[in-house]
Amino acid sequence: MVLLAPGYSLSRLGTQRGFTIVELLIVIVVIAILAAITIVSYNGITNRAIQTSLQSDLRNAQKTIQLAELEGDIPTDSSAFKASNGAVYQYTYDNSTSPKAYCLTATIKATSFYISTAGNPTPGACPGHINGIAPPTLAWATTAAGSGQWWSAAISDNGQKIVAAPYASGFISSSLDGGATWTTNGNSSGTTAWYAVAGTPDGSTYFALNSQGAVRKSTNDGVTWTQVAANIGAARITNTLSVSSNGNTVAALRSNGVSVSLNSGSTWASPVAIPGGTITDMALSDDGNYLYVTSSDGNVYKNVYSGSAWSGWSSLPNMAIQATAGASMIDTSADGSKIYAISPTIFKASSDYGATGVTKTFPTNSAKGDLKVSADGTRLIGRDSSGFIYTSINSGDTWTTHNTGPMIDTAWGAVGVSSNGAYMVAGISNGTFMKGSF
Repeated sequence: MVLLAPGYSLSRLGTQRGFTIVELLIVIVVIAILAAITIVSYNGITNRAIQTSLQSDLRNAQKTIQLAELEGDIPTDSSAFKASNGAVYQYTYDNSTSPKAYCLTATIKATSFYISTAGNPTPGACPGHINGIAPPTLAWATTAAGSGQWWSAAISDNGQKIVAAPYASGFISSSLDGGATWTTNGNSSGTTAWYAVAGTPDGSTYFALNSQGAVRKSTNDGVTWTQVAANIGAARITNTLSVSSNGNTVAALRSNGVSVSLNSGSTWASPVAIPGGTITDMALSDDGNYLYVTSSDGNVYKNVYSGSAWSGWSSLPNMAIQATAGASMIDTSADGSKIYAISPTIFKASSDYGATGVTKTFPTNSAKGDLKVSADGTRLIGRDSSGFIYTSINSGDTWTTHNTGPMIDTAWGAVGVSSNGAYMVAGISNGTFMKGSF
């Protein structure tokens, strides 16, 4: 016997039912819409919070820079700036200008804002910096093809002006359109071989060093050249010519020491020899105040300009590398604070003018051909005798080996990087010239 509650019958029990499929779908869709609205609202609030945080960080950093400038130079490292949780800085600076120039990019997740010398926080990244957290890609393109080995090259910060010297050709080549077309300047050298070229970041002034030790200068994009230093000792067969960012200080490495001009090549100081060994490579800071050299005795030496005279060479024991006859290389950041010295077996770095040094890893132990560094000291390009080009975007902590297409197993001559780090160049022994852009 079936007992029924008062008011119910068997017929009524048989007609009870749940939700239909359509009703369930409607409920699910409503819930999904409400969830989407909630997520969008949350993401909007989060993004606004990130943007506000980045702008606040940049304004605070700008105040720090301005206060530092009142006392002298602006900070040379982004560690001087406080950052919100998760914020990452990219920093470019130039202490040689008046007022001091800088550009700072702050990034959280995929959002970037930047601030420069005179301005407010702006969405995006500084020129040459990464917009968002994705690592930058260095895209290489062939800009010239010919014969003969490129020996040295310089590229302007806008990537348009390139001056390069093919080894033992007697000529210097230049491009004003980023490498699309080239002009060979026959009046630049006669029949001599050019070992090194160097230029200012804006491409307004270039210098070239020939095999006899003479230095020439061009102020019209390499069209014509004027000799500004006589043949004083044969030049070292490396990229042994450096110029400050304002074009005033020039240093040339010859077989009998380093010659320096403080007036854009008008007059030169006598070559100065280092205390021990033979100089194998040389680097001048962009502000013109620091000279660094590597020696065949394995030491790194520093010379500082006080505004009236050079201090003389001092050894940097914490930057000592392998003693070698001519395979060690060196370069420095714009203000001279960051130094990178490399030999066939050791790669040393310093961020405090050589007071301390750390050993870092370079991808190969083959003989190193050259090493060039951007103004902020974070982007590096090097080559070696194994036939590869190597680049780093994090101060040499990690490296990328470029070994695809025409960059495989070839003999490299010239390598270079623009002052702002946005462009890199490399020349191959068969005459091919490559430009990389971030």
